[in-house]
Amino acid sequence: MVSKNPILFKCEARVIRSLKLQGRGLSIGVGTGTLDSQALIDVGIDPSVNMLKFASAYGIKIVRAVGEHLPFKDEAFDFTLLTLTICFLDSPKEAILEARRVLRCRGELAVCIVPRDSS
Repeated sequence: MVSKNPILFKCEARVIRSLKLQGRGLSIGVGTGTLDSQALIDVGIDPSVNMLKFASAYGIKIVRAVGEHLPFKDEAFDFTLLTLTICFLDSPKEAILEARRVLRCRGELAVCIVPRDSS
């Protein structure tokens, strides 16, 4: 993505950094981890083994899972981040509910969206 759309990547990376997410972070749909590495992500989940291999290179602990069924206990994270994920989920509502479940009290949920049919 960085080499295909460097300007877009810079803009998206700047937005993620501007959120100033702190504490223990979970990326739901971590993909390659390229954008998610702009936040302090501790754990990243994705259903794709190939994507998780890339994400691990950023020092992110990887877990194969889907956003609708997170394998973590309640209130395990200070923030959850969904970057370019929500439009690819079978059940976005269920994933948001799961993200909320694993957040600590006053935790932050960040959803970054790029429309599926955008160039």
